[in-house]
Amino acid sequence: MSELDDKILEHFLKDECSAEELKKIDIWINESKENAESLFRAEEIYNLGKYSRYENTEGKSIAENALLERIGKEKNKIISRRGTLRWFRYAAVIIIMIAIGFTVTYKVRRHMLSVETITACTGEAGVKQIILPDGTKVWLNHSSELTYPLKFDGGKRLITLKGEAYFEVTPDKHKPFIVRGNAMSVEVLGTIFNFKSKQSEDISEVSLIRGTVKAYGNRHEGLIVLSPDQKVSLDKRSGRMTVHQVNASLDALWHDNLIPFNNSNIEEIAKTLERLYNVRISISSKVNKKATYSGIIRHGSSIDSVLTQMSYSIPFRISRIKDTLYLSSVLR
Repeated sequence: MSELDDKILEHFLKDECSAEELKKIDIWINESKENAESLFRAEEIYNLGKYSRYENTEGKSIAENALLERIGKEKNKIISRRGTLRWFRYAAVIIIMIAIGFTVTYKVRRHMLSVETITACTGEAGVKQIILPDGTKVWLNHSSELTYPLKFDGGKRLITLKGEAYFEVTPDKHKPFIVRGNAMSVEVLGTIFNFKSKQSEDISEVSLIRGTVKAYGNRHEGLIVLSPDQKVSLDKRSGRMTVHQVNASLDALWHDNLIPFNNSNIEEIAKTLERLYNVRISISSKVNKKATYSGIIRHGSSIDSVLTQMSYSIPFRISRIKDTLYLSSVLR
């Protein structure tokens, strides 16, 4: 059985993997069931130490003893599996070094360790569509990762997201659908929403397009029930959750590369295009800001062709200087 590089494991536990490292992890866990179980056990133990209530030396000492005792008990169960104990020891070192303290009374979710899971990853470009075991459709954005079981057993449908994804959840009133991100989780019965949960960003966001969702912080920051066209943002640094009224469909445009506009004025259009194309748009005061545009634009088109198409409905001229596009009035 091959072994995974220590640095890659550390990056995985801290949600800092590059696209290349994620590919190596995906290949490694698919080599054998033992590999997958080793990694999931290390992640489970590490996550238990991330959200500690103890911040003193005594707490850390108790945590270390409790963790090593736990690992010692597991040793007898898996002694014949080469390499597994090594993952336990490595996870223990990371926890002791990183965690300020540790929750002494804890319970390992054994069912998570025994369930066979699949991890889907995307690189720096492209969007991947995934059909979950219950028929739920998921579009995974670039540089993202989704982990889900081969079969949803028990009373809930639990999956894990790193990055951004768009969900069309199959309704099941007996099995809530739960998406766990790095800072915030979402619980629904059946709905359509966009979840942005990137380790590299300070804000996690959930935008609801249809139905109802419950969003709550993983560190008990709060619980908010969203209605359609509402977005909840969680600031990881302050722990503050904020609700905004938005056009939620715009937050999920990436999943099908379409940009819908409905009676939108030039300023509303410019804000959307600036975000999607990473450009700056400057509008002359002489451009008619009351005129509106309705239609669907394909995101794959260039920003220049998109604006040219819109200029037939809202007359303006386009000029470019470096990364800034200037929209000026049409000379009569």
